[in-house]
Amino acid sequence: MAGMAPATIELRPRRVRAQILLRSAVANRPRERGLTMRPLFRWIPLVVAMLVAGCATMKAGSHIERGAEFTHYQTWEWAPPEERPTGDPRLDNNPMFERHLRSAVERQLAGKGYVRTPLAGPPDLRAQYHVNFGRTVEISGGAASPGACSRDCEPEAYAYEQGTLVVDLVDARTNKVVWSGWSRDNMDGIIDTQPRMEREIDRVVAAMFERIPRAR
Repeated sequence: MAGMAPATIELRPRRVRAQILLRSAVANRPRERGLTMRPLFRWIPLVVAMLVAGCATMKAGSHIERGAEFTHYQTWEWAPPEERPTGDPRLDNNPMFERHLRSAVERQLAGKGYVRTPLAGPPDLRAQYHVNFGRTVEISGGAASPGACSRDCEPEAYAYEQGTLVVDLVDARTNKVVWSGWSRDNMDGIIDTQPRMEREIDRVVAAMFERIPRAR
């Protein structure tokens, strides 16, 4: 908008104040069609928070491909490994991470009645996974409604490490994905501590597989 100074956001490590400076040259202009731009600016922190909020808490879910008939699936095996770095050398160079992740997936599938068949012929399903780690920012706070703030309604920015895990089950006959599970969580301080990382893996994998159909 002409004449309007750009919004500036200052981020420092961990939780910080995000000072958003919004100044409009039209704030004092006469009303046009009964409206001014000033009330609109009060919604900006809320809109930003709604778009970005929720990233710092663990979320997990799963999806069954339309038409997939799980009554036909009883056995499974890992798909050939793919070279998919996580984006974080602390994990890419840590064989314990991959070992524990695979073990957690195997336990969940066994608990649902699926039998791993490494030497018993072609399986019904093949499992594969993808992991990604990176820095992200969550913005929260601001007014819940126009004019609702009495004191400090400036939004806050929080930079943290976010981990995303996706596990796919592929029909070994058709080579099509029939089930996908995903999870996303804040990994700050977890990657560098092996016991905490292993507990986090167990937690997110269990949440991901909660609703997978049981083997018949």
